[in-house]
Amino acid sequence: MRLLISVILLSGFWFLPAHAKDRAIPIEIVEQLYTESETGEQDAEIVDIPMPMTAELGDLLADDHSYGSINGTGIGRLDFDWMVNGQDASITNLEIKRVAVVAYSSDKPKREIIVAQFDNFDDPTRISYYWKYDADRGWLIEDVTGWSQDGLVWTLSLLLKYGQ
Repeated sequence: MRLLISVILLSGFWFLPAHAKDRAIPIEIVEQLYTESETGEQDAEIVDIPMPMTAELGDLLADDHSYGSINGTGIGRLDFDWMVNGQDASITNLEIKRVAVVAYSSDKPKREIIVAQFDNFDDPTRISYYWKYDADRGWLIEDVTGWSQDGLVWTLSLLLKYGQ
């Protein structure tokens, strides 16, 4: 159920215009997403907040949600909660950091990477959010990657396009 709610919330916000005073700051968005869930309690909910994203990523999430409705299972290609890299969450040892990305020229979009590292049920996990600055909409998530100790590495856009 949490996966369905996350998909609906995330896919619905990619098209909203961002006004200058309302623009997301990447590290603040990711901090809000995880901070309240760092309780160590099983099934701690990830905070449902608007996640500004590029039109392409938003469309991919919307298509995946539609696919789940069409096949009757409610599950598309994405069958786990990508924000925690699993079905459920028990988040501890949360660290969030910003990685600056150097632009090679002033005509290239600004980019940032925000990395959330935590233990989910004592499994070390890393989720990296790749952000791109759009002059009209502000900071937008362009893609997400995940890594866990068991060797699972994924890229959200590729999972949504091709499945697992």
